[in-house]
Amino acid sequence: HYVTNCWHSTRNGHNQYPTWTYSKADGTRAENEWLWINGAWYYFDGDIMAANGWHYAPWNGQSNYYYFDTNGHYVTNCWHSTRNGHNQYPTWTYSKADGT
Repeated sequence: HYVTNCWHSTRNGHNQYPTWTYSKADGTRAENEWLWINGAWYYFDGDIMAANGWHYAPWNGQSNYYYFDTNGHYVTNCWHSTRNGHNQYPTWTYSKADGT
């Protein structure tokens, strides 16, 4: 017996946020594909993890960088604040209507 159409989270000591995988209706994990789940788009990479932050992914035959929030939602028409340990102030970027 296996669980389908279900999210699975994992967390390791290096990440502030959990990583997410998704079991599809056939029982396989989403991998290298976009899925529409509960009203939002998600991209799952080759490591079966839902993308977050800026992620390089294919869409309609072209690959580009797209932005995903910490929950893995594909985000468009929005400003994003990012900060790393070296900068006191955040860097702001904008994802356009097409997500790039």
